[in-house]
Amino acid sequence: RMRVALELSRERRLADGARLTPTAELGIRHDGGDGETGFGAELGGGMHYADASGRMQAQGRGRVLLAHEGAVDEWGLSGTVSVKPGTDGLGLSLDVGLSWGDASSGVDRLWNNDLTTPRLDEKDDAPAMKPRLDAAIGYGLRSTSRVVTPFGGLALDSGNSRAYRVGARFAINPALRLSVEADRRERSDDRAEHRILLRGEIDL
Repeated sequence: RMRVALELSRERRLADGARLTPTAELGIRHDGGDGETGFGAELGGGMHYADASGRMQAQGRGRVLLAHEGAVDEWGLSGTVSVKPGTDGLGLSLDVGLSWGDASSGVDRLWNNDLTTPRLDEKDDAPAMKPRLDAAIGYGLRSTSRVVTPFGGLALDSGNSRAYRVGARFAINPALRLSVEADRRERSDDRAEHRILLRGEIDL
């Protein structure tokens, strides 16, 4: 397998202090062996905006498979809007994203993952690239010398799969953070999964 990837970006600072960063990506690969074989090329790009404080951000991304030696049609589009808490972790945090297909970095996909996806589902004439909504909200509160952030989130897609989560993050000190959350995942086949997660992070 051979990989060649190129990524370009340039940050531009606007008069009000905001930052605008366009990006462009091009990836080329050639696969041989027993798995998927052939030559492929993919183009991607996006635009990222951040206001002068860095708390308000927005991003749009897109990618498309330009060519491949097989029956492959793959693309993705996404847009996200984010509000970040203050540098002390206090205040509102919000993330809302809408996507069609997989709009993640084409360069990363070419480097790490398989390129190809079937053109259509074998049992359906609808395109495989389905829309998806992801949203999360939290609010940082001070509790004695710590910052506690209750949060909630949901994910919805057109295949009637849904996921919900609620929990809280605890900033014990600048080097130690804990979080606990519960989530419910509902599949399109009417099955549901429940999880309770406990995470910890330590900066050394």
